[in-house]
Amino acid sequence: MIHKLNPSIPIYPATFANVSLKEILTSEAPAAPAPEESTNTVTTRPTSITLVTKEAADPEKLDTFVRTIACFTYRIKGFVKTTDGVKNVSLVGDECRIEAWDQPVDETRLVIISSAGIRIMSETLKAARSCYQNPIRLE
Repeated sequence: MIHKLNPSIPIYPATFANVSLKEILTSEAPAAPAPEESTNTVTTRPTSITLVTKEAADPEKLDTFVRTIACFTYRIKGFVKTTDGVKNVSLVGDECRIEAWDQPVDETRLVIISSAGIRIMSETLKAARSCYQNPIRLE
């Protein structure tokens, strides 16, 4: 399996990590593979933003909002003021949890880690209109 990934890498057989460090350190290092072109650009590389507002969201609209922007994110995490009390929001991939939180917060702070680069800003602002009546702030 290892040689399929990198045929030039040396393999040192070992049992219970019993391998000669001297042999590893004195052997010639394999040539590094040629670098590949990155698909990340200024506009597509992952970025993080924080949604901030003092407005309380309707819990059902919050759920819709989070699920709407989920496809543009790696992760969403934070505490949200709702009309039903404070909620702890945690989303990774398809796994979304919005649970009651028993501590008060002064404002909603929702950290959003984008998988779509800076496009997350426009997608978040667009989706937030269905959840919040007042403009939100993105930091």
